[in-house]
Amino acid sequence: MSKNLRLLYPQWQGAYGIESFFDEKNLSADEIAKGYVLGCEILNFLAPKNNDIIAKVPVSSERSELKNGVNSQEIIKNQLKIAFEILNSHKPTKITTLGGECSVSVAPFSYLANIYKDEVAIVWIDAHPDLSEPNKTNYAGFHAMALAQILGYGEFNDELPTFVSPKDALIVGLRSFSPPEARATKERLNVASISCNSVNKSSDEVMAWLKERAKRKILVHFDLDALDPNELRIAVGADPNGLSISAVTKLIKEISQNYDIVGLTIAEPMPVQMIKLRKILNDIM
Repeated sequence: MSKNLRLLYPQWQGAYGIESFFDEKNLSADEIAKGYVLGCEILNFLAPKNNDIIAKVPVSSERSELKNGVNSQEIIKNQLKIAFEILNSHKPTKITTLGGECSVSVAPFSYLANIYKDEVAIVWIDAHPDLSEPNKTNYAGFHAMALAQILGYGEFNDELPTFVSPKDALIVGLRSFSPPEARATKERLNVASISCNSVNKSSDEVMAWLKERAKRKILVHFDLDALDPNELRIAVGADPNGLSISAVTKLIKEISQNYDIVGLTIAEPMPVQMIKLRKILNDIM
């Protein structure tokens, strides 16, 4: 019997240095990064109210030091452990994760991969590869390492019950190698990718890849920066020529109609205008 969990995971510490993407002189680096907390709350408010069990990973309001190539390493490690405690307590068979930055997929995807073993494939919808490895990049934000960690190339390997093989991961909508060191990892691991241009025309190439992999259980990670910012800018990244809203919704629906989506993550909501409004309210009330 299916047991569905909605996991609220407002982790922000993995998004080191994102303030450089915004020209917001009245907001500090932490105020911007903590926008993921508000973003998670907004996603939960907007998402359909299903009969899912709801659990929330408590997230620190502090950062910790750089260690082993990962900023806020100790805090992220502790929150990862708590996430697994929640998952192991509820024992869900399906998980919808609302983030938070991209690394919120690490715990639920590893947990589900451990349940379903060789039945799992990942469709990682993202403008960026998220394949950076600790100490092999100039950027120490863990959200840029999320997919690499799930594949077993990360700082927290000892914390995860299992990994997904690189041959069973597909990046959809990749259009920016930032940080650039991730390109070498993608090539070394031979992780497949499909362009925005292809998916905006049809889902055929993604569906062909899934058919070739012959997996029944699919983990879908949807980073909101995969979307074309001309249609919706609600994420940190704003790389042009992204996926259309209609293409993304069509793709995920088509996957759902043909496979069992056991894990779905919505990540990287960054409601900057709401952060500014909250600051105004805090200042005047």
